[in-house]
Amino acid sequence: MLESPQGVFYALALTLCVFSCLVVKGDEKSSFRAPFFFSIYLLLEATGFAFEFLAQSPGLPLGALFLGLLMVSSFLVAPCLYLLGRELTEASRPVLPSLLSKHGLVIIAGSIFTLPLLHSVYVNSLAPAGTTPIGSAHSLVIHTTMLISIAIFSFQVPYYLVKTRKLVVPMQSDNLSKKTLNIMNLLMLLVVTNWLMSLCRAFNCMFIKTDGLLFAAIEVAVTVWVLVLIIRRSPNAFVQEETTEALLNKTPLQSKYARSGLEAQQHKRIADKLLYAMEKQQVYIDSMLTLQRLSAQIGEKSHHVSQVINQSFHCNFFDWVNRYRITHAQNMLLSQPNITILEVAMACGFNAKSTFNTAFKKATSQTPSEFRQLNKNTEFVVQ
Repeated sequence: MLESPQGVFYALALTLCVFSCLVVKGDEKSSFRAPFFFSIYLLLEATGFAFEFLAQSPGLPLGALFLGLLMVSSFLVAPCLYLLGRELTEASRPVLPSLLSKHGLVIIAGSIFTLPLLHSVYVNSLAPAGTTPIGSAHSLVIHTTMLISIAIFSFQVPYYLVKTRKLVVPMQSDNLSKKTLNIMNLLMLLVVTNWLMSLCRAFNCMFIKTDGLLFAAIEVAVTVWVLVLIIRRSPNAFVQEETTEALLNKTPLQSKYARSGLEAQQHKRIADKLLYAMEKQQVYIDSMLTLQRLSAQIGEKSHHVSQVINQSFHCNFFDWVNRYRITHAQNMLLSQPNITILEVAMACGFNAKSTFNTAFKKATSQTPSEFRQLNKNTEFVVQ
């Protein structure tokens, strides 16, 4: 199985993916925790290399099966990178059920078109030795559906790369450290490389029919380079920048925004818009609220909005939004004693009970249940 150079390459990449997942994930004694979707991303990369290793191994049967599974797993990588970007910029893990209806259709469609290839494995397994059960018509169906699946893949990956880029880059000044942004850029480079090499391999199989060693070497070389850089930056690869309160003790915010060009009148206008949006319109109950979405809603540039939040409210965007959500939650917990903690979390803009509990305890030093129990005879009014 390791006799071919491709086998050695894929085994190396597979091993490094698993090793990276173990090294970067953090431990119980450390305050660092790698994002959930970063671990999933590495596992998907490892799974892909495992299928590539098995598909090209001449001593193993069922090569078409592993090729089909490789194509199916490829449809999950770019969306996973996008979810990692969401997890980092929103400071919480995206809820999968709410995303499947929107993003799952393309994955399902691409996977469906691999079924004729997977079915051919079953047909071949039933055929007597030495016979060829796949006729020309069946073969045409397999190749046509594979081309459709490849076409979907060729458009899917750039779509998610653009979405991830738009999501992550504007958040650098508000929620992501430079190290985290660099890691995301490296992962996007890795996805681009794997995408290009996958398309090159498909083109090679259809027209050139070489052994594909060059494509495997490029893909694995970039993978090794990216993962080594990530391992070297562990365990603080995904550590966020210090909070604004901590930075105030080191460098003045006026110095940070000295060249922003935001005048005092503009600053006050944006602050008034923000307060109106949060206190009157209660936009914080939108679980999908981001800096970009809020900025678009009030008609201001996102970097100006981020500056005003930092300077006027002395916190970053997500801490500021969570203040309103927690206050709203406190009201609901006391005024509506019969609703569940999960219902309160969803009504206040949190997308998971665990995220709500963490944010609530950070703000109040109590869990929602403890707060409700200790204050059950108290009236609470949103300030």
